[in-house]
Amino acid sequence: MNLLKEENLLNTGNAVLNSDKIIALKKMKLLATMLFVMMFIIFIITSIYETGIPALSFLKAFSEAAMVGALADWFAVVALFKHPFGLPIPHTAIIPQNKNNIGKSLAGFIEMHFLTEKVIKEKIQSSNPSKSVAVWMAKESNRKMILGYIKSFIPEIFIILQNNDIKEFLIKNLKENLKSIKFSKLLQNILELLTENNQHEKWIKIVIGEVKNIINKNKNVIKEKVQEQTPWWTFGLIDDKIYKKIISNIHDFIEDFELNRDNKFRIELNEKIAKLIKDLSDDKKLIKKIEDYKNNIIENKELTKFIASFIENLSNKLNDDINSDNSEILNLIDKAIKRFSENLQENEEIREKINFYILEFAVKFISANSKKICSVITDKIEKWDKEEISQELEIQIGKDLQFIRINGTLVGGIVGLGIFIIHKFIT
Repeated sequence: MNLLKEENLLNTGNAVLNSDKIIALKKMKLLATMLFVMMFIIFIITSIYETGIPALSFLKAFSEAAMVGALADWFAVVALFKHPFGLPIPHTAIIPQNKNNIGKSLAGFIEMHFLTEKVIKEKIQSSNPSKSVAVWMAKESNRKMILGYIKSFIPEIFIILQNNDIKEFLIKNLKENLKSIKFSKLLQNILELLTENNQHEKWIKIVIGEVKNIINKNKNVIKEKVQEQTPWWTFGLIDDKIYKKIISNIHDFIEDFELNRDNKFRIELNEKIAKLIKDLSDDKKLIKKIEDYKNNIIENKELTKFIASFIENLSNKLNDDINSDNSEILNLIDKAIKRFSENLQENEEIREKINFYILEFAVKFISANSKKICSVITDKIEKWDKEEISQELEIQIGKDLQFIRINGTLVGGIVGLGIFIIHKFIT
C-alpha cells in the first residue's frame, strides 16, 4: 500500500516537473516567435520608409537576414521532432523516424563508454563507496529516512502474516523444508566440523572452564552438603578435611581431563564422538530413529498451533512497538546503524576490503550483463510511440533548442548586415 502511494507520488512529481518544463518551453517558443515577428514588422516599416530615410536600409538588411536565419533555424528545430507544416519533407521528423536507431546508438554509446571494466573501476575507486556509505549513515537525517522506510514497510509484512491462509501456507512450507533436511546427516556434518583438526578440544576447554567457575562459586554449598552428610558424633572435626579432599580430587580430575590427552575419560569421550559420527552415516536404525523423531515433532499438532500463535503474537508485538512513539526496535536499529557507520569510518582496513569486494562484484556483474542493461534502453525506446518520444524529448530539451532560433535570428541579422555593408563598399 505504502509503496503504491510512493509510486503515485513519484508519478505526480514527474507530472508536475513536466508541467513546469512545458510552461518554460512555451515561453521560450513565444519569445523566439515574437523576435521573428518583431523583425518582420521592422522589415515592413523600413521597406516603406527606406526611400525617404536611406539609413533605414541598414536596418532593413538586418531584419531581412534575421527573418531568414529565424525561419531556417525554426525549420531545423522543428524538423528534429516533426514534419514542418505537416509536410512529409525528406529528412524531417528525424527523432520519431529514427527512434529505433537512436535507441541502439544510445545503448551502444553507454555500453562502450560507461559500462567498461576500466570506467567502472575508476568510478568505484575514486568514489570510495564504503566510506561514502559510512559518512551518509552517520547523518541523523539519513538514518531517520531509513527508519521511516522501515516503519512504513514492516507493518505491511505484519498485516500479511495475520492472514490465516498465508500463515497456514508458511507453516506448511516450513514443515516440508524441515522434513527434507536429513537431521542425521546435518548432525554428522556438525560433529565432523567440530572435531576437524581437534577443534572440539577448544569446546572441551570452554566447558571445563565453566565447570571450574561453577565449583569455585559453589564451594560453600559443597561444604554445607559435606556437613549435612557427616555423622553427628564426629562433631564436625573431619568436615573440613573431607571438604578439602573432595575439592582437591575434583580439581585434580578436571585438570587431568583438561591437560592430559591420555586421560581415559577423555579418550573414551573422543571414541564415543567418533563412533557417533560413523553411526550417523552407517547405522540405519539410528538414522531412522532420528528422522522419525524429527518427523513426529514436525507433525505435532500442538507445535503447529504454537508456531501459528507465535507468529501472530510476535507480529502484533513488533507492530505495536514500531508504531509507538518511542519504538525500542527502531531505536536499536538506529543505534546499530550509527555504531556500524562509526566503526566503518574508523577501520580503514575493513573499508578497503569492502571496496575491493564491491569492485569485484560490480565489474563481474556489469561486464556479464552490460548488453542486457543496454537492451533495456533499446527495448523501451522501440516500444515508445513515435509521437510520444517526440513530445517527451521536446519537453525535456525543447527549451534549450529555442535558443538556436533566437541566436539564428540575431546572428542571421548581423551576418546579413555585414554582407549588406560589404556590398555597399564594393558597389
